[in-house]
Amino acid sequence: MTTEYYSSAGSNEFAVASATSTVTTTPMFSSATLSQLLVTEIKRLYQALATSSSLEPSDNINRLFTELVNLCITRRDRGMTRIVLKHPDIRTLIPHLRLLCATGEYLLELQWALKLVSDHDKYKLSDFTYYDNYRLLVRLELHALLGIGASIRHMVFIGSGPLPLSSIEMVRQASAVERIDNVDKSNEAIAASTALTQQLGLGEKLKYHCRDALDFNYGSADVVVLGALVGSDNHEKKQLLCHIIDQMKTGAILMVRSAHSLRELLYPSCKLEQPGLEPLVEIHPQNEVVNSVVLAQRI
Repeated sequence: MTTEYYSSAGSNEFAVASATSTVTTTPMFSSATLSQLLVTEIKRLYQALATSSSLEPSDNINRLFTELVNLCITRRDRGMTRIVLKHPDIRTLIPHLRLLCATGEYLLELQWALKLVSDHDKYKLSDFTYYDNYRLLVRLELHALLGIGASIRHMVFIGSGPLPLSSIEMVRQASAVERIDNVDKSNEAIAASTALTQQLGLGEKLKYHCRDALDFNYGSADVVVLGALVGSDNHEKKQLLCHIIDQMKTGAILMVRSAHSLRELLYPSCKLEQPGLEPLVEIHPQNEVVNSVVLAQRI
């Protein structure tokens, strides 16, 4: 049986930019009216991003993504959220919006990884726009892993990207983590993350592999972490999950980053109900942390 939690811990630890046109709930409007306002706002942000000549970080692009993230993490009535997500216009744009978000996220991380390596006297890792979000997410994940009694000595992170903040925070926050194998199919991402890791002096614990996740062996891992952006669609993600589960040793933990409520505009929701797994925990943050965390054990 899966235990499901809604977490709001740490909600006051850092402030999200307030320059947003997010629609908030007030008694003056009906649920249907508020839902339509949200749909209109989501479509406006989507159109602005989709018609941009580039998603490279800039004042305008950063502002648009900040508004979108703020809209998604604001707590709302569940009924209203369902109405918005089921709206035909929203259902149509979600796949492309997620792709835009993935592209923007990659470009922002790449820019910061390169800056941190080339000008490390001027920039610190904690200066990264979403550093606190990652720090809180990793803390949540570590608490969940320790709460189920998982061994965290050897981990594999799939989809580590050019700025491997999750892996960096894992080894910084938990001395029990001895090795993390980071897997990404982008040569550019692996080159940037390897250079940053060496600069930070974490090369003994953080290893990098430029390859398709389907070509990696997960048999020795105590924990396998699947990044939220891994898998272009549900079919590809299901194929990868089956491959991972087949190779995992008995007792190992599969931890998947998922999404709930309007956060599903940014990332797909994922359930771990495949044969060979025992679902354990789902945690759905209600604070600034964007991703949900889903854990299951190989049986």
